[in-house]
Amino acid sequence: VTREFSITLSRRTLPAGQVSIELANMGQDPHDLRVERADSPATAFSFTLAKPRTVSSRKLVLAPGEWKLYCTLDGHAAAGMSTTVTVSG
Repeated sequence: VTREFSITLSRRTLPAGQVSIELANMGQDPHDLRVERADSPATAFSFTLAKPRTVSSRKLVLAPGEWKLYCTLDGHAAAGMSTTVTVSG
């Protein structure tokens, strides 16, 4: 769930393999989401810009490790729209 300026995860740990990631924008501004391996930013997935009060989801295949989730809009990650999730394997 995203809001100005936070990301709240439903789980801090996910199993390796196919997972469903949902971007629920409950804020008043548009937000997007990038999911990338903490140790390899080239391995990444991006969600398109979500309008306020919308939900989008994607099925992703995540390998074990730490993954960073953040809004790529200018200044949003620095303002608090960044978190990590552990993928166990």
